[in-house]
Amino acid sequence: MSRELSKRLAELHDTSLEYLRLEVNNLWLWYKDLEARRPRIMCLLGSTRFTDQMLVKQWELTKRGYIVLSWCALPDWYYSGDEKAHIGDQEGVKAIVDEGHLRKIDLADEVLVINVGGYIGESTRNEIRYAESLGKTVNYLEVLK
Repeated sequence: MSRELSKRLAELHDTSLEYLRLEVNNLWLWYKDLEARRPRIMCLLGSTRFTDQMLVKQWELTKRGYIVLSWCALPDWYYSGDEKAHIGDQEGVKAIVDEGHLRKIDLADEVLVINVGGYIGESTRNEIRYAESLGKTVNYLEVLK
């Protein structure tokens, strides 16, 4: 290869690398700016027996600018019996609902456990373990004892 051709190829290579560095830097800055403007996403975890507390916390977080993901809150008239917790079990859709909630945890930046009176049920414990396995920040409504 001629010396001039080698020199030109080296210049093109250097120019291409510098262009790529600038493009990567521009993309990184764009991403960081977008990330800074995106509201934080909080997923609420806890027993459906604490739906009233969950709804209040959802409203409080929403007023602070969070996008809040939580379990489904159903009106009292929806239930056929006295048992208002574990409606997924009653309707035979627990696995579907549980899987959907894990996907909400995937989307969240952090989770908040609604642990009224310190209560954390087995499903919620599983969700906490899952969130921790993803490196999510796990906060609790009440201090753990």
